[in-house]
Amino acid sequence: MKTLNLVTLTILFTITLSGYGQMCNQQPVPVEKEDRTSVCITLQNAQTLPFLVQAIYQQVDPSFLNNATFGIYTVSIVLKNHTYLVSGRIAEWKVFFGFRPTVKMINYQKVKD
Repeated sequence: MKTLNLVTLTILFTITLSGYGQMCNQQPVPVEKEDRTSVCITLQNAQTLPFLVQAIYQQVDPSFLNNATFGIYTVSIVLKNHTYLVSGRIAEWKVFFGFRPTVKMINYQKVKD
């Protein structure tokens, strides 16, 4: 039974990763709404569009990265009559905003015997 559970979890994990990998290789997909067009795009593809990079810096507050450790984060960027849904892993967002890992300084004191 344990082996069956392990095999099932492995299969689900593999399918999930392959689906995410295919999603990253796709071109932006426009989604028509009433008077506004929505475009789903990955952060990696968004970085090739200078106007979108500038809009991300203007409209997204990077403070969400302070407490985030893993996962996928999606932001909504509005430009004229287009809404861009930009998604990326937390690690990609940290690189995009230039976050550096914080090093905690520990004060070691010599213990007297």
